[in-house]
Amino acid sequence: MSDGAPGAWPVHELNRARRTARRGGAQSTPQGEETYERLLEAALKVFLAHGYVGARVEEITRMAGVAYGTFYHHFRKKSDVIRALADRIYREIFTEATRESRPERPLTDRVLDDTLFALKAFTRRRDALRVLDDAVGADPTVAAEVLRLQQRDVDEYAKIIRSTPGYNPIGDPRVVSLLVNSLSDEVARRWIRSENCTGDLELDEPALIEFARLNTIMMLAVLSPESLGLDRRRLLELMERMCLDGSN
Repeated sequence: MSDGAPGAWPVHELNRARRTARRGGAQSTPQGEETYERLLEAALKVFLAHGYVGARVEEITRMAGVAYGTFYHHFRKKSDVIRALADRIYREIFTEATRESRPERPLTDRVLDDTLFALKAFTRRRDALRVLDDAVGADPTVAAEVLRLQQRDVDEYAKIIRSTPGYNPIGDPRVVSLLVNSLSDEVARRWIRSENCTGDLELDEPALIEFARLNTIMMLAVLSPESLGLDRRRLLELMERMCLDGSN
């Protein structure tokens, strides 16, 4: 079993998405929370086995060991389950990616670690993310939820850029955060879809370190040009010329 298997996911307190995903009458009791967890873990296994489109509620409840009607005490429909899983996946990836972002550490080290931890978090959840990507293509409501979660990550990283010592972005923190998140997300998604990604962190680590180093160099140019020995004034002048006439 890979690190991204359902059984490796921690059981933690209900977050906002869990509460809003539940049907109105579901009680937040220990038993109810345990059932909710079982349904989520069973749903992921069914999605992995049959794909999002091919998954059936009957199979999810059978694997969870609960009655068919129990599903509807916690979720309105199948798409609610994948959206709850998506919220968990994105929250865990963001948390793991920024866990070493202590302001006393050099910015270059922080950005490198953030990038490497994010790539590792994506790799651990390779199979789940592939299922989620398929669901995005099949269900507009899931696509809308993933866009919301991606924007949440952009907003949270923008706050880090604004408030954490060491960051000195060359543009609006919101724009810089969007750029950094988009770059990192696209690299990670292409990686987990590639034939080179085994899902085994020990085997994949050399490639992940190389990705992280290259990605860090590109990101530092906008997060803190001085950390790369770049002249901020000259970069701003270059950007200004680009804005004026489109030339370089």
